[in-house]
Order: sequence, then C-alpha cells, then structure tokens
Amino acid sequence: MAATLFAAAHLPSPILTTFTLAGGLFFCEMFRCYRSLYLIGIVHAVLGLTIVVTMPDSPLHNMRVGIGYLRY
Repeated sequence: MAATLFAAAHLPSPILTTFTLAGGLFFCEMFRCYRSLYLIGIVHAVLGLTIVVTMPDSPLHNMRVGIGYLRY
C-alpha cells in the first residue's frame, strides 16, 4: 500500500510512476530490514540523480509531477 501511494504521488508522469512503484517496493523492504529513513533518503537521492543523468529531459518533463508535469 505504501509503495502504491508513493507511486501515486508521482502522477501523471508514466515513467516516474513506474520507477517509483518499483522503488517504493524496494524502499519498503529496506525499511523493514534496516529501520532507517536516512538510508532510504540517501538511496532515493542517488536513484533520482541516476534517472536524471541517464534519461533525456523530454519524456521526464524535468522530473516534474502533478500539475507542473501538465503545464511545462
């Protein structure tokens, strides 16, 4: 449920929603094992930067979500 809510926060971007659903499942499992939000925050930042560096801006709309994705 938490992973689905995390992915829904990244709508309407289909690419980010897909990545965050998989990432949310991974983060939930990490939290179950390590009980550390700091570790999850660091991994989230590294994965976000990896997506920014490896994918072109046009399909990601500069990583905007929500109304910003639709307007820009």
